[in-house]
Amino acid sequence: MNIRTKDKKFLARGFTPEDIQGVRDIYAQHYSEQEIAHVFTRINDPKVSTLVAHEGEGVIGVCVFRAPHEKLLPFTTTAKPLELYSLYGKERRSGVGKLLVQEMMKEAEAQVYTEIVVASADRWQQSWGFYDAVGFTRVGQINEINGELLQIWTKQLG
Repeated sequence: MNIRTKDKKFLARGFTPEDIQGVRDIYAQHYSEQEIAHVFTRINDPKVSTLVAHEGEGVIGVCVFRAPHEKLLPFTTTAKPLELYSLYGKERRSGVGKLLVQEMMKEAEAQVYTEIVVASADRWQQSWGFYDAVGFTRVGQINEINGELLQIWTKQLG
């Protein structure tokens, strides 16, 4: 998918091995090396899907999605939910996150998923307004997964 915002043009597509360094650079803005290694174990899992956004030759965003963590299932209301596990752009408010979420939802609907669930820890509060703005509904919170308080959003598909 291509999207044009003001004077920028982005392209979203599936992750390839050539994207590793660009994705690593984006995660390095937010995570420790240990956390990056953990995320890459997820990205390399065949049950996980990853999209990247490009501008020219460079990776400018990443979106990772998977079957929901079992602790998120009580917040879902449909038969086949999908978890938006990780979403980052190189720059905030650039339109990249919205592009990646739109592409993830298209891919999810094509695979007959019925709902997206997102969990976000308190340390990522600056992103919470984004999920509200792109149509997710805040449905609760959970005190767990790795010991942090997480806010939960869902969005039904179709």
